[in-house]
Amino acid sequence: MSRSGSPARRTADRIDVAYARIPDPECKGLCSESCHSVAMTPAERRRVYAATGLRLPLVYADLDVPCAALDGDGRCRAHQVRPTVCRLWGAVEEMPCPHGCRPEGGFLPAGRGHEILAEVHRAGGDTRRRDPADDADPGMLARLMDKHRHQT
Repeated sequence: MSRSGSPARRTADRIDVAYARIPDPECKGLCSESCHSVAMTPAERRRVYAATGLRLPLVYADLDVPCAALDGDGRCRAHQVRPTVCRLWGAVEEMPCPHGCRPEGGFLPAGRGHEILAEVHRAGGDTRRRDPADDADPGMLARLMDKHRHQT
């Protein structure tokens, strides 16, 4: 079987299709205070590791812990391969960037953000492992939206 037809390649392709539906908020790189430890699928963790060598913690989202991918200047070392929830930040209407970054074509409705998060979870979840730390946290987006509303 060729590499292009492998299960890993098909998973990556499905995730890429979902990512392509998230508008780019044209990030200014000023939002490191919004970057926390986030839950992601095992496939997303593998992507981050393959591209950066970073082994992000296997935890549910912890909104009190800064993201381990931030460098000393608050810049994301995994920006090119960041997981879904990071891509949704500033792109979903309920999670606007506090620094004014906005997608050129407008925000995604919250429901669409949830759909994309669920789609990536279905594509990148590993059903052979049942450790809850390996599953994307379906309530994470709602908690992030709620925290953002309380900060603004």
